[in-house]
Amino acid sequence: MLGNGYELAPVRPIAYLCLNSTIQPDDDDQWQIHKVSTTQDAKFFANLLDAGYAATSAVKGFIRAEHTLREVRGFIAFRDGQPLAAAAMSLHPTGAVLGGASTLPAARGMGAQSALLKHRLRLAGTLGVPLAAATASPGGPSIRNLALHK
Repeated sequence: MLGNGYELAPVRPIAYLCLNSTIQPDDDDQWQIHKVSTTQDAKFFANLLDAGYAATSAVKGFIRAEHTLREVRGFIAFRDGQPLAAAAMSLHPTGAVLGGASTLPAARGMGAQSALLKHRLRLAGTLGVPLAAATASPGGPSIRNLALHK
């Protein structure tokens, strides 16, 4: 792939959590998390991911391709009736992979990704998944959220 103009990505930390304990719901009900369940939801979810990432067209294509796979479950976080963040999860025999998380710039720092992370961890635990894993950019908000939910 290097011959085709691709570059090596920097090392990214991997976080994992054994889901043998219950993740408690938040007392804070400011965020409502909805599962993507219709074709219209899926299109809206993809657009929300794009807007949160502000990705280039090439990266946007990769994100959309990955998140349209049947195995990927999408979730949208609403606050005061407004959709402000999205996140994904895929389930596998050995665990859940958490990824595809983005928040609209105006809503960053308001707890949307924390709410989405807790929701996905609770769901995976409820489904009997033994392990959850995720990657994040070093020093970014995603790695801080993952560290808070261990």
